[in-house]
Amino acid sequence: MQIGIIGSEQDGRCQGIRRFLEAQDTDVLFIDSRSLELGLTWSFDGQSFYYQSHNLDTVSAWYLATYPPALPPVWTDYEEHFLYKDWFVDYMHKREHRTFFLAWLSSLVKRGVPVINPPEHMFGQQLKPLELLTARQTGLDTPATLISNDPAAVRDFVAQAQAPVVYKPVSGYGHCKPVTELELTHLSRIQASPVIFQEQVLGTAIRATFVDGQLVSAARLPSDSLDYRDNANYEAGNQIYEPVILPESLLKACQTYLEQMGLLFAGIDLIETADQRYVFLEANSSPMYLDLEVKTRHPITFELATALLRHANDPKRYHQARVKGRQLQGFMPYAIPFGDDLWT
Repeated sequence: MQIGIIGSEQDGRCQGIRRFLEAQDTDVLFIDSRSLELGLTWSFDGQSFYYQSHNLDTVSAWYLATYPPALPPVWTDYEEHFLYKDWFVDYMHKREHRTFFLAWLSSLVKRGVPVINPPEHMFGQQLKPLELLTARQTGLDTPATLISNDPAAVRDFVAQAQAPVVYKPVSGYGHCKPVTELELTHLSRIQASPVIFQEQVLGTAIRATFVDGQLVSAARLPSDSLDYRDNANYEAGNQIYEPVILPESLLKACQTYLEQMGLLFAGIDLIETADQRYVFLEANSSPMYLDLEVKTRHPITFELATALLRHANDPKRYHQARVKGRQLQGFMPYAIPFGDDLWT
């Protein structure tokens, strides 16, 4: 049997799973998610995909840790400055890389090859409005929220809020920041694109990690920062984790949410308030967990690697688990941000 891993050679999660699988006498094929950018060879002959001349039809299941970036680096006037045409060429290459890579991943799903997590369901976690709507529909408590590019609506939301308001990007990948007088002064800028505004929930962060619908880790992350990722202890690798037992009703709501989102592996971020509310913030379909695993001894690597072997040996089980959730939602579309007359 052969199991595939898609990610970075420097990613400790990938290396941990790789070592565990190889200890079980399982052949592991590793694919760097930036392989096309690195010039490593891929081919598709109309029937099969090949990586470095290796026919990928031989792989029984895949762990998808990371996938190619969708866009080139942002235009900057510091560090290294990109000429406009250089930037655009880089953008076009990355667009083609991503298209080819996602076509291959989609073909795995079409053929019923187990992937944890299937790409179209991973992308669902980048669609924060859908994520929050699904969480609320499945019984999870969510913060009072407004996602908008309407400055007037945001001012009304902030004025009527029962707590300080914070903001973050709609697609994720950004830390939570407080709304101050400075942000209110420049609200006209949000007309360019919507932003998430939420009432701040005071309490302690909790990360709950699920594999195949089962809770394998739950821990508090004490922090004095608005976003624990901004805490100096977290950045230095000195974060303290406190194992916690979560209410059964909360676990069931989280499991229902994961079924609806089609996620077999996820880390759910919650806030535990002083009055024992558990407020859903977001879910991560490829969570970082090594520091937490080492310090709590929660067997995340073991459970994830075992799930890969389980689904590789029984693809029907994988299909049944996957179709419990929502059906294919399609990939996030690309938009060419410039007109056809750009060079004329």
